[in-house]
Amino acid sequence: MAAVRITKRRAETRQRLLDAALPVFAERGLGRATVEEICDQAGYSRGAFYSNFDSLDMLFLALWQYRSDSSIRAVTAALDAAYLRDGRPTLEQTVELLVDALPLDRQWFLVSVEFVAYAARNPELRQALAEYHRSLIEAVLPLIDTSLARIGRRPVQGLDELGRAITVIHQGTQQALVNSSTETVRALRRRLLMLVIQGLSEPIPTL
Repeated sequence: MAAVRITKRRAETRQRLLDAALPVFAERGLGRATVEEICDQAGYSRGAFYSNFDSLDMLFLALWQYRSDSSIRAVTAALDAAYLRDGRPTLEQTVELLVDALPLDRQWFLVSVEFVAYAARNPELRQALAEYHRSLIEAVLPLIDTSLARIGRRPVQGLDELGRAITVIHQGTQQALVNSSTETVRALRRRLLMLVIQGLSEPIPTL
C-alpha cells in the first residue's frame, strides 16, 4: 500500500509541474524561464522538480508528450461516443468531431514554436523531438484507420501518408492564431481536413 501511495503522489507531483510549466514558459520564454519559477507556480521545491525531471528540456519534452497523448484520447473518446450514439457517421460529422476535439491554445502555440526552433539547434533535442513526432504518427494511424472504416472509406496511397497530412494540419494551422480568431482557425482546419481526407481516401466499394 505504501508503494501505491508513493507512486500516486509522485504522479500528482509530476502532473502539477507539467501544468505549471506552460504558463511560465509562455510568459517568460524558454530561454528565461527557470526551475524556481515553475516550482513556485506548482507549489513545490527544486527537489521535487529534479526527482521528476533532469532539466527544463526534459520537462518540456514530457509536456509535449502529455499534450499529444491528451489530444489523441480526446479525439478517440469523441469519435467513439458519436459512433455508439449515432451509428455510422458521415465524413462531415467526423471532421466536425475532429475539429471540436483538437485543442487550439495560443499559449501552447507560442511555446511549441519556440521549442522547435530551439531543438533544431540541439542535435539531442532534435532527435528526441523527431522520435516524439514518429510516436505521435504511430498512435494516430489506428485511430484514422478505424474512423475511415466507420464512414466507409479507405486510404488511396497508404494510411501513413494520410496520418502525416492530418498531423501537419493540426500543428500547422495553429500558426494562424498569431493574427486570427479561434473560430477562424477552426474553420480553416475544417476546410483543410475535408480536402485532405477526400483527396487521400476513397469510398470502400460495396458488393
